[in-house]
Amino acid sequence: ARPRGPAARGPAASFYQEPAFAVLRAALAAYEPAATPRLQDPYFDRAEPETLLIDEIEAIWSAIDERDDWKPFENKIEAIRAMDAAVGLSAFGRSVVTLDAGPAASPGDASI
Repeated sequence: ARPRGPAARGPAASFYQEPAFAVLRAALAAYEPAATPRLQDPYFDRAEPETLLIDEIEAIWSAIDERDDWKPFENKIEAIRAMDAAVGLSAFGRSVVTLDAGPAASPGDASI
């Protein structure tokens, strides 16, 4: 079976064609995705999936450290929340991203 859906169109599509994925593709071919309506979410129309690579973390921290600019951090949290909503991890009873809203909370009080 060939990859379909976002996997077949995404930036890593060629990796799913590799022989190493053949066994997994064959094993999954007998199944249909359980949450196909989620694939209609705009998140899956993006050119690339959301990531949290060390270069991104360093750039976010650099903006905070050098300019007290929290916007890249806030944008990343927003993007991760969009991914969370799209892939349905919240359906398991817990959001991937939570911000502490307690009295001592600051923009940096986050857990992922």
